[in-house]
Formats: sequence, C-alpha cells, structure tokens
Amino acid sequence: MEFLVIRLGKDSVSDIKKLDSIKNGLEQPFSFFFKCKQVEEKIFTSFKNNISLYCFIYLGSDNNKGIATTWVKGIRAIAKLEALDGWYDFQSECILTLRVLSVFPESYDKFKFLEDSPEQYKKFSNYPVIGLNSSRNNSVQLVHEGYRENTGALITAILELYPNFRLDVVRNAPELLYLFDQESHDVVEGYDDESRDNSKSVGWGEDYPLNTVLVRNEIRTIAEVIKRIENNRYKLDPDFQRDFIWSEEKQSKLIESCLMRIPLPVFYVAEDKDGKIIVVDGLQRLTTFKNYLSDKFSLSYSNSNGLNEHATFLGKKIQ
Repeated sequence: MEFLVIRLGKDSVSDIKKLDSIKNGLEQPFSFFFKCKQVEEKIFTSFKNNISLYCFIYLGSDNNKGIATTWVKGIRAIAKLEALDGWYDFQSECILTLRVLSVFPESYDKFKFLEDSPEQYKKFSNYPVIGLNSSRNNSVQLVHEGYRENTGALITAILELYPNFRLDVVRNAPELLYLFDQESHDVVEGYDDESRDNSKSVGWGEDYPLNTVLVRNEIRTIAEVIKRIENNRYKLDPDFQRDFIWSEEKQSKLIESCLMRIPLPVFYVAEDKDGKIIVVDGLQRLTTFKNYLSDKFSLSYSNSNGLNEHATFLGKKIQ
C-alpha cells in the first residue's frame, strides 16, 4: 500500500466544487476523472503491480495569479486510485480514475494542522503539498514514508478534526485500519452495571456494531484536557454513568497531584456521533477539573494531623 497527494486545480473546478459542497460526510462513494502530466514512473509501476494506492485530495487554486478562491484550499478527501490510463513516460498526459471514500467537513491545510494537532504535525511536516517546505508543483506526488512523512500521524490528525473519518474507513477502506492504534481495555470508574445490555456479541448496540468500533491510545497533557473541557468537548453526563460523588477533599488531592506532576491513571472515552467525547472511565476526575476551572473549590485538604501537607498550594484557585 502506498499514498499520494493529488492537488486539484483550474481544470478540476467542477470536481472541487462538488467536494466542497459536501459538509456533513459522504453518503456514498463516487468516482471522478483527473487529467494530469508528470506522474512518476514509480506510481505507474506500483499500480501496474496491483499495489493499492490511496490519495489525499487537496483542493488547490483555479488560477496562478494569487486570486482568492471561493473554497478553502487544503486536504478535503481521501480516494483510491481505480485506473491510470495513458502513461508511457513522465511527460505523458494521464487520466486517473479516483474513487472518493471519505470527504471531510472542511479543508485542512498546514496551518490548521499546526494549530489543532501540533504534536502530530511534527511527524508529517515534510508531507507533499501540506509540508512546511513543500515546493514541488506536480499535481500528483508520491509519499515517501519516513522521517516527518508519516501517513499514520496525518490520519490521526484528521481523525482528531473529523471523528467520523474512522467510520468512513471501516465502511469504504477497511485495509487502512492498520493505521489506527488498537488495544482492548476494561471499564471501571463510574460505570453503572444496571445499564449494561446484552449486546456483547455485536459491539455496543445497533449504533456501534463491533466492526465499527476502533480503539486507540493517546497521551494527553493536563493543558490539552483543560482545553477540551473549556471547549465543551467532553460529555460528562452519559446515561450509563452514576452521579458525581467525590468530596471536596478528594478533589483537592487530585488537583494537588497534578500540580506535583504526578501522572494520572488512564481515562477511557468514546466518540459520539456528533463528535462529543463521552467519558466512560474518568468521570470523577474530569468533573473535578471542570469544578476547579469553574472556581467551585480551592485547595484545602489536610492530613491526619490537621495540617496541609503542601502549604504552598493551600487556598489556591485556577488562574
């Protein structure tokens, strides 16, 4: 399997507008033709040898004068190369048949990735077209997997921006699933046994059949978690969770542990259809963060002798 970046330009305005009109996900895959020159021999050889070629579709400019386009430029879709006709050398005019498998709700350029997924972007900052130093004008560019040209990191960054991307992959491109981290885990904190149903064999009910459930692990800083809380990304009251029950003393201990840079236990979350992050295991801790950010308590707990063990934190609130 190999990856390409295809930049659509002035000869593909109708296709650009069609992709740009899709704002709420792709209902059905569709194909379109793309005519271009300067296709590398390696691409032709790989296709001839039946190697799967997936293409990130970049919405480019319809002019070379720097005039603004009616669409936002950036990666907007992923497609699979179905046919490559007319190739005999680098300068020959080819016709590529592209099968669109997922369309993102907006275009993602390097600035978007830098702002929203800086840690991931470090791993694909040399990627064709969207890289920091990308200067080649070829419409079709082959990805050379390696240092700072990591497709897995790019897919992870897209997934953070567009959670339903994983469902598109399951439905339309299951061979890409290896790019997602997968591991099993147990659910403990805040889980209500009475809400458990009998859907183990099919996943989590009709809405989440087993073949659409993908599990990955991430390391998040407290600052990143706080940013998500402030942006209301977390759903802290799912039906299966019990009510918040931690005392102020226990909440204070958690915040103080963070100030002491003590690593926290793992949080388990799931993504809702609307992109909200449902808290499966970690409700008490995340609600504590929310309460502290909302100025509902200050650090005030004491040890068995009635003394605060870390007096410098006593009475502190978020700033």
